[in-house]
Amino acid sequence: MSLTCQVTVYYLPKFDYHLYIPKMEGRDMATNKKVFTLRLSDEVFDKIGILATSEHRSLTNYIEYVLIQHLEKVEKEHGIIITDQTKD
Repeated sequence: MSLTCQVTVYYLPKFDYHLYIPKMEGRDMATNKKVFTLRLSDEVFDKIGILATSEHRSLTNYIEYVLIQHLEKVEKEHGIIITDQTKD
């Protein structure tokens, strides 16, 4: 039996994506968001940065977007994840 797999590979030029992320000076940040440290390898950081820039998102906004999409998929397959906020 032979298995085949299709892989999508992104060939994007190397550029300083952080230079294209809008600065936040003078803007109010959402107050209902938690702040935490996330450690990523240089390779993962650079790849996420390239994808974020290609979608005109900041790095943190892109990470949040991807996580929300994943949570929605998991909840669709396995049911709602109960937290203190969803108990009410």
